[in-house]
Amino acid sequence: LDSSGINAEYGETGLKRDVVEVVAILPCLKVYNKGLPLTPVIATVPPNTLNTYNFTPNPDEVADIFHVPLSTFLSDTGPDLDSYEVEHTTPQFDMHHFHVLCSERRFDVRGMTAHICVVIAALGLGRSPSFPYRLPGEYCVMGEAVRERVQQIMGQ
Repeated sequence: LDSSGINAEYGETGLKRDVVEVVAILPCLKVYNKGLPLTPVIATVPPNTLNTYNFTPNPDEVADIFHVPLSTFLSDTGPDLDSYEVEHTTPQFDMHHFHVLCSERRFDVRGMTAHICVVIAALGLGRSPSFPYRLPGEYCVMGEAVRERVQQIMGQ
């Protein structure tokens, strides 16, 4: 699976396999409103890769490439954070939009990407967000062990 995740990353960004080190593969998430299975592959790249690597993003897949510290997705004091309650599912959950700055440009990290970033940050940094966060239930199903660990970290 990590090969397919890295191959997908290469097809989307042009980032070659020898630059990437896979750290973890999270269990498959199922996004119900799109009928889409999604398997997050967590990988690291060497420091300063964003500034030194010649990325070739696929415009059909990637709008832009930028760097954001993982802790950003647990803080309500850094970037502007918008949240709204999604009411068409049971149980209801909060959808977050992080408005982040990178190289004097503003980017909007939202939806499933924002959710995955919060979960990865909580797991990786071992702490809960400083803002209210309810895990999606029916909207996004994650492996039971991962959900239990995230709920434990987030005090849910």
